[in-house]
Amino acid sequence: MDERLRGQLKDLEDMASLGALVSSFTHELNNHLAAAVLASESARVEGSAASFEQLDKQLKNVAELSSLMRHLRADNVSGRSKEAHLSDLVARLVEWIQLGGSQAELVLSVTGGDVAVLATESSLLLALHLLVRSFPEGEGRMLRFGVGSEEVLRSKWSDDGEFVKMGKLVIECRGVQGTGWPEFELSDLVNRFYERPASPRERRVMAAWEIIRKVSGRPSPRLSFENCPREESLRVVLWLPVAVDCS
Repeated sequence: MDERLRGQLKDLEDMASLGALVSSFTHELNNHLAAAVLASESARVEGSAASFEQLDKQLKNVAELSSLMRHLRADNVSGRSKEAHLSDLVARLVEWIQLGGSQAELVLSVTGGDVAVLATESSLLLALHLLVRSFPEGEGRMLRFGVGSEEVLRSKWSDDGEFVKMGKLVIECRGVQGTGWPEFELSDLVNRFYERPASPRERRVMAAWEIIRKVSGRPSPRLSFENCPREESLRVVLWLPVAVDCS
């Protein structure tokens, strides 16, 4: 295994280890929140200084635990944001798919002009792989990648003339049945994710979006899922802010 692939594997293992800690983190957080609820009820009924002090203590415990979790991620995921070239990321993604994918899967890499964004490469690579896994599976599946740039509205509230250049990455899936894909609207998934149990596909997409939305720059990243029955094509389209100054 070459050193680049070894480094990518190490980064992904570190991120996976953080995922394994989520269960213990939520258990500990729940303990503090349960104690805070009891302290709140005591403060409501008694109104004593001691009950308010206990409530204050438990809320500080929750805040400290949250802060520790943020530091845990920062200390264990290597690689700071830097200039990442989308064509290079796609080439690495193809390597990963070929390394772990089925022999029936055909992967084509198509470049329509390279674009650089300001991101943590290993995290963005993981997000792209999770998006690929959101597609239906099946023998004869073909994936096609397109990299380029596009002039888009700065925001949905912008005037007609306010356009800005963004990097564009299209992941296209052909050769499999796409009925019922995607099974959700991205906005609904993001807004209601913590209100109900999520399917494996929803978890992958939400995790990918949590990575993507933290990509540096303006305007903010955008993600779209397109089902094109006439073309027998399923597409994930990702827009990322272009790296302006990476010095």
